Amino acid sequence: IYIYFVYTRKEMDKHWGRKSKITAMVDNKNPYLIYIFSPLVFKKLTTHKKYEILPTIIHETAHTFVTQINKRCFAWANEGVCQYVEGKNIHNNIVKKENWGWFKKNKILIDPVISWRIIMEHEGYKTAYLIVKYIIKLCGKQAIIDILSIRRTNHDKQIKQKISKILKSDIDIFLKIFKKKLKLV
Repeated sequence: IYIYFVYTRKEMDKHWGRKSKITAMVDNKNPYLIYIFSPLVFKKLTTHKKYEILPTIIHETAHTFVTQINKRCFAWANEGVCQYVEGKNIHNNIVKKENWGWFKKNKILIDPVISWRIIMEHEGYKTAYLIVKYIIKLCGKQAIIDILSIRRTNHDKQIKQKISKILKSDIDIFLKIFKKKLKLV
């Protein structure tokens, strides 16, 4: 795995393919290449503190390993796992009611085509992390690896059954129980 330091927003946007606010990324063609702002400009060009560089590198490295399991895994599982591995310090389980409602209505756990950018607009990072953490606590790490192994495709009509089998629970029941762990505001 190679880590390439970036020194300008323009350069990062070029790697991303358009204007962005991202701090780091795995290359779109080479999953072993990570772009991150140099420690010299990290604080200036991002909303993060300098001490967040290492956790960010860990997060992006985790993406490399996740895509080795499955390039077409679910976006929520991919981000949730990477945040979990990073050791994300999410100190609460507060989620906006409308975002949780949107998450359920759009069947994010099983929708094979929904864009991560859309999920992100609805507290996707936090919700994904909390769900992954809960699945690991309830079912173990192997359950997450099994979920990551499911190739998301709109041709697979068995996605819901596959995930339910891994969770040893119907997804709707699982989400109902998980919802009780959230503090909806």
